[in-house]
Amino acid sequence: MIFKKNLFVLILFSSIFSFVWSFHTYSAPWIDFGNYFFMSDTISHEYRLYKEYFDHKGPLIFLIFGTYTKFFGTDLVSAQFLLFSILIIFYSIISLFISKIINSFKFQIFFLLLSFNILYNQSPDLIILLLQLIFVLTSFYFFIFFSNSTFFKYFFCTIFMFLSSLVRIDSLIYMSAFFFFFLFEYRYKKFILYGLTSLFFALFLFFIIKSFFEFSLSEYFLHNLDFNRYYQSRQSPLYYIYRPITLSIFLTSGVGLFFFLFISKTQVNILFVKQYGKYLIFLILSLILFWLTKYDKDYQLIITLPFFFILTIAIFNSNKEILIIKSYFFFLLYIILINLWTLSKPLTTIKDKFIFKNNLSLMPIDIFRNDIGEVIYDDARVMSKFDDLVIICSTSWDYIFANSIPKRPILDAWYYTFPGYKTEYFEKFHKKLLQSNGKVFFIHPVCLSRNTTDEFRDLLENSIILDKTQYYMMRKIN
Repeated sequence: MIFKKNLFVLILFSSIFSFVWSFHTYSAPWIDFGNYFFMSDTISHEYRLYKEYFDHKGPLIFLIFGTYTKFFGTDLVSAQFLLFSILIIFYSIISLFISKIINSFKFQIFFLLLSFNILYNQSPDLIILLLQLIFVLTSFYFFIFFSNSTFFKYFFCTIFMFLSSLVRIDSLIYMSAFFFFFLFEYRYKKFILYGLTSLFFALFLFFIIKSFFEFSLSEYFLHNLDFNRYYQSRQSPLYYIYRPITLSIFLTSGVGLFFFLFISKTQVNILFVKQYGKYLIFLILSLILFWLTKYDKDYQLIITLPFFFILTIAIFNSNKEILIIKSYFFFLLYIILINLWTLSKPLTTIKDKFIFKNNLSLMPIDIFRNDIGEVIYDDARVMSKFDDLVIICSTSWDYIFANSIPKRPILDAWYYTFPGYKTEYFEKFHKKLLQSNGKVFFIHPVCLSRNTTDEFRDLLENSIILDKTQYYMMRKIN
């Protein structure tokens, strides 16, 4: 009863924090968030995933988001509520770990506040990683707390991890941990039997999703494996050394700080490895994943933070003297200050765009501003006049604000700014545009600011400048 009561309070606090942080949605037109949120609603028999619509993430994203948008639409309030819902589920799982590992309610609150700082210096673009982590952490929960050698432990661990791989295929790296531990935990016959049962069910789910979205196996692997390998190959092995901001976020958030503090006061030996082996292997795999992805966004760090956090509270639970009373209040003050910093952006958004503008009940599109302060809505009004709108290097929000449905690959920035990467459908729509004499199209400045491809230069050579909106260039095929 006490466990349930404490868990309820933790989830309640998490809900309040998540609701406030979700107002971050309105602070800028977040490109990754916008792409998945809007494009999930546009996928159809005519605009198919991995065909007309290019992407390099798993199909489960589009199934979940597409189902959501069918009921709630694609306006800004709906986008905020989606982010809020994902945050609630994520922090409910974090709260479950805290309640299971730590008995003292005082320290449960302490570490819950610390967990909020996982979002320190992050943006709503991390929504896909949060969705991935929901499945990964659920699988990890069964792995840590379910009884040994049961079918349900084996089944739920592998199925939830498989579902996470349908969000981002790189989650498959965690399967190696299950294989290693289950091989020793289960008898050989059970290991094979349970494995085949789980594999059959996983493949059943995959082929249902595959048939729903009408993509082939080759298209799935082309977009989820080949493209990601190509993208990673463009980054230097020393990439993260050039971006010390990642380490800064890790330490300043408090998650890294407390981890190193607790580790420094713990004797790390063979007994430590034996006691925390399951926690350590997942932490190590998350670090390997973080390194291999070589992703150029700060939110990629979040794939490691929950595992640092969970190992930290597990170490603390075994040695509570680590956090002495004198330092407790100092650390609590530090955590609360970082909490407030983490909420500063959404709180500023609430103050500037709702309270002072009397927009609490009506949230117009023009509260959304781009990163250099120009109003996107004015550009969208110009774009909305075109029936067959074409935006090169679109952010997807521009289509939303122009009330237009795209009919070509929306993420064509990969095609026009990444030399050497092409797909059949990129080529098809590029040629179609070049052959459309008199066709007016818009170019987002991201294409103009990067190293471009021959195809993009060909597009410029075969078109003339008509006008320039506040943010976009308007051109016409000649």
